[in-house]
Amino acid sequence: VITYTVLIGAYAKRGRRAKAEAALRDMSRDALQPDVIAYTALLDLYAKLGDLEALRRLLATMAPNVVSFTVLLKALVKLQRLQEAQETLEEMQLKRMANLISYTSLLSAFAKKGQHPMTFVTFTAAIFAQL
Repeated sequence: VITYTVLIGAYAKRGRRAKAEAALRDMSRDALQPDVIAYTALLDLYAKLGDLEALRRLLATMAPNVVSFTVLLKALVKLQRLQEAQETLEEMQLKRMANLISYTSLLSAFAKKGQHPMTFVTFTAAIFAQL
């Protein structure tokens, strides 16, 4: 598992999508279960490429954690899909996975877009979450 995970991470960092995906398939072929680190490397690659469809598809095959949700949230913010980002943050809150990075990513995006009411709502939610 470790060797495949390192390989997937290296391919993903270099933007070699096809190779990273092939390594993940090879892992499954060899009856090995990818870990969250392998999945997150691919999620991060999809986020950098702006491929939300692939990112969501991969998320659906795994048990997401705070890191994987944050990768999705940051990708949505980067693509200016703030309503979806807000919905993702709400899902993270329900699952008790929202953290300072999650709130800050969305706060910054709302503030830059001049969406002051949403900035205030997100800031208030962060305070109530005691971050």
